Amino acid sequence: MDDLAFVFASGSGQIGNQSRHLLRSIRRHHGEAPVYVYVPTEELDDMEAAVREELAADATILEGSIPIPEYPISTKIAALEAAEPVADAEYLLMLDTDVLVLDEIEVHRREDADLYLKPVDVGNQFWGRERSHDRWRDLYERYDLRFPDRRVDSTFDGRGMLPYWNAGFVLTRVDGFGSEWLDVTEALHGEIPYDRHADQVALGLLSERYATATVDNRYNYPIHLRLRCPPDVRVLHYHNAPNLVKVSDPDIREQIRAVGLSDAIDLPAGERVRLLADGVQSYVRRRTLPIDETHALERAYLKARSLVST
Repeated sequence: MDDLAFVFASGSGQIGNQSRHLLRSIRRHHGEAPVYVYVPTEELDDMEAAVREELAADATILEGSIPIPEYPISTKIAALEAAEPVADAEYLLMLDTDVLVLDEIEVHRREDADLYLKPVDVGNQFWGRERSHDRWRDLYERYDLRFPDRRVDSTFDGRGMLPYWNAGFVLTRVDGFGSEWLDVTEALHGEIPYDRHADQVALGLLSERYATATVDNRYNYPIHLRLRCPPDVRVLHYHNAPNLVKVSDPDIREQIRAVGLSDAIDLPAGERVRLLADGVQSYVRRRTLPIDETHALERAYLKARSLVST
């Protein structure tokens, strides 16, 4: 029995193409590992035939619904929930679809934990700042959890915060964790402030119920926030293909080409310079402005951007 299985969501359009690139990247380093691809039933007919055929040939397709239709992020939690009853591996790794696996995943073989998670990238947001502690305290009490003493550091801006995790890499051996995570996310969505992060708030709460190990940036590297990609990254979280222009390491660039994303890195010089300049602007913005769109500084920035573009 393989000790690790993978699961991620797919669908029509961009997410379908991203899922194909992700599957290819997994197969380069985990050629025999079980892989489960969750596709919302309502999107099956809209998927490109070539994408659907490739996924079916090299992975197990699981069908289901989008649990919270107005919150599409919930689809990836449903993917984990659907894979749990059928996966015959000790550990399940749920990945966001906009990532690439660049090396073998072996963190679970080095220490004994129920969950392996990476802190959120940007701590300068409501759920990462101290002003959210009263809200967190209420939630811990609701779920009969002790308010934690420990703190973790956000991986981009280095802010100490309550356990709050990026949900793009969730490695678990807890049977039924997906169902539990989905239940809490459904309860929080529409109720808590900034509920576009409901899945991550739910993950933060549940991480206090289980033995949780913190993984570093190598396992969920946010290239959209960074200016370069170190050569030791194992899971590259790129969000959108243009962000891959920041990758300069020749070995990683070759892997990007091998999974079918050559167009994202083999660009004319002018286009490359423009994208890199956009990356610098994004880096400075996230280093200085809070992520909450309703904050005065963020509103001023967005207004200035709209005036420049008109």
